Amino acid sequence: PVAFARTEPAIRGREGCGEAMELTLDALRAARRHIYIESQYFASDKVCRILCDKLAEPGGPEVVIVTTRSSHGMIERLVLGANRDRFVRRLGRYDRHGRLRAGYPVVPKRDGSEQEIVVHSKLVVVDDRFLRIGSSNLNQRSERLDTELDVAIEAHSPQERASVRGLRDRLLAEHLNAEPDAVATM
Repeated sequence: PVAFARTEPAIRGREGCGEAMELTLDALRAARRHIYIESQYFASDKVCRILCDKLAEPGGPEVVIVTTRSSHGMIERLVLGANRDRFVRRLGRYDRHGRLRAGYPVVPKRDGSEQEIVVHSKLVVVDDRFLRIGSSNLNQRSERLDTELDVAIEAHSPQERASVRGLRDRLLAEHLNAEPDAVATM
């Protein structure tokens, strides 16, 4: 089953719609083993609160966040970058069980230094059961101000679960410069 989840602001007498964030929050609350997030902007207080709760649970899920390191432009740095940095620090304080990994991708430059890759993806994978990909960032604008559309898949069969798990493992492998099979055994 595939679902479309929308975000539309309440304007011109129309009622707003916040399906995308509500679906994401519900999936994060249901996480048992793994949460994998790729997001250009990791600046949602709602998401951060749920992840803090999950990290504080003794048997909670592992949480991996891949996001952009640098913010571009003054407003982006002040609002989105500052929140991203603050939220990652907050998650670190709640990570009493060593299950958080937050980072940003880089590639080597010819001179031996590193070049940051600007993350533009908007993806959430929960366990091997839920996949959300689309235009929604994890920030306040995407929660209620912008028009967004995400596709969500809830896996039920063993084959569907293997597909969701395989996608997550391939993405992790790409960021770690490893083979997907190696990531699957971690």
